[in-house]
Amino acid sequence: MDKKLLEKLPENVRIRLFEINPKLEELEKIKHELHALEMEEMAAKHKELREEAERRVKAQNKPRITTANTGPFPMATGGYN
Repeated sequence: MDKKLLEKLPENVRIRLFEINPKLEELEKIKHELHALEMEEMAAKHKELREEAERRVKAQNKPRITTANTGPFPMATGGYN
């Protein structure tokens, strides 16, 4: 706060401001810590979702196991495994 403005304030208001200011600073620190925790949580969730998507892609891209007797008409020769 501006020093000249502080000098114009009554004594009891200045005392109250000095009592409140450390609490505000502490609240600001807590707010930053909370934001950091939220960001960590979002990053962990994003990582989990990305890993799940990678697992799904890998499962889709797995080659199918077929037998040698599939031929051009797989259903006529026993189909796929």
